[in-house]
Amino acid sequence: MLVTLDGQALFDEAQTHIAVGSPARAAVERFAAGLDGVLCINGGRRGRRMAQRGTLRAGGHTQMDERIAAIESLIDGRTHVLVCGQAVYEDVRVESFEVTSRRLSGAGVVVEYEMVYRQLSA
Repeated sequence: MLVTLDGQALFDEAQTHIAVGSPARAAVERFAAGLDGVLCINGGRRGRRMAQRGTLRAGGHTQMDERIAAIESLIDGRTHVLVCGQAVYEDVRVESFEVTSRRLSGAGVVVEYEMVYRQLSA
């Protein structure tokens, strides 16, 4: 599955998995003493959390550091467009990018990562 962020193919296709959470809804409940029941004020739909896990490969440590820096530069508070195969998610903010493991493999470096997004309007 090809994953792009703002049209940039920053991730390796073979081992990328994205878990899309359901949209949240905000509500406020109030009650009054002596009355049965509650008053529920609907605050409408809120964003949803999306988590991406995968593997990045590069020929060396310098190339891997450049790939990671390019991804981390998108943690800028702005909204982006995330495309996963046929699914398009707009108004996506990158919240975090975390390297969970780093190892040498063959003639290169392999990094496993987790990236968290927040879709502001679902």
